[in-house]
Amino acid sequence: MLSLFTIRRFAIAMAIIIVLGSIATYVVFQRADSVYESESLSEFVPEVTSEVVQETRAGMDCETSRDEKGPWQLDLIRNTLSKDGTEILDEPKLFVERAGVPSMIKDAKGRLVAVYQWFPCENEEAFDKVAVSISEDDGKTWIDPQLIKIKGLPKNYVRPFDPTVVLGPDNKIHLFFTSSASGSPIISPEFDIFSAVSDDGINYVFQSGTRFDLDEPVFDSSVEYWNGLWHLITPLNKNNESAGAYYATSTDGINFTRQSDIDNYKDTGWVGNFVVIDDVLRFY
Repeated sequence: MLSLFTIRRFAIAMAIIIVLGSIATYVVFQRADSVYESESLSEFVPEVTSEVVQETRAGMDCETSRDEKGPWQLDLIRNTLSKDGTEILDEPKLFVERAGVPSMIKDAKGRLVAVYQWFPCENEEAFDKVAVSISEDDGKTWIDPQLIKIKGLPKNYVRPFDPTVVLGPDNKIHLFFTSSASGSPIISPEFDIFSAVSDDGINYVFQSGTRFDLDEPVFDSSVEYWNGLWHLITPLNKNNESAGAYYATSTDGINFTRQSDIDNYKDTGWVGNFVVIDDVLRFY
């Protein structure tokens, strides 16, 4: 069960790891000091390089009417780390300006597909929308960010945010995100987890219905397909404090059944990403 977690300490947390032969790519959007693992987790192999993408404070304020502080003042950057994530091996490099909430997979074509919330100041129509970057050479080069398209998404729905991508057993790219059928941006219990599916990582088809909904808003889902099941978690907060995570499973990626909440390591916030390495499910 996912409620049985052990803990090891690392310098970097809340990451996505994409195995690229002898290296692994970590996508990190917030520094912390813990990595959470299932009780059967094997050790990392040392002395193998890794790529890291994380959020950092952007160099200047966004030149729009949005003067208040927010995620549009953050950039995604990357580093090369030792595989255990404890040693930085080179200088940070800019990945995407003014972006956050990254999630990445290696798709069935061998490409890296990274999605994130994008806040380009020079493009008002793209501000606070889900965008994608794709690499066909294991992260050496990337296409410029472009907005994803979701065919069939009802026009009255709140714009998708908090994206998570998963490579499904059908070799398609499955996108999970938060939205609301109410059409109102005011936070309410109508904010649920929805999904869409794609062959190319850019053009998606909306899958009707909710994947996970409660009598309260749910955000920041993390999803992975592992051992014949889809696993989904979202942070559980009580009185504005972390209280663990909601947990649900599915056999088809559409109909999720709520399981026992994850109630250990409550201080983590459970905002991050799942990844499978050596048949072991990890959460960063």
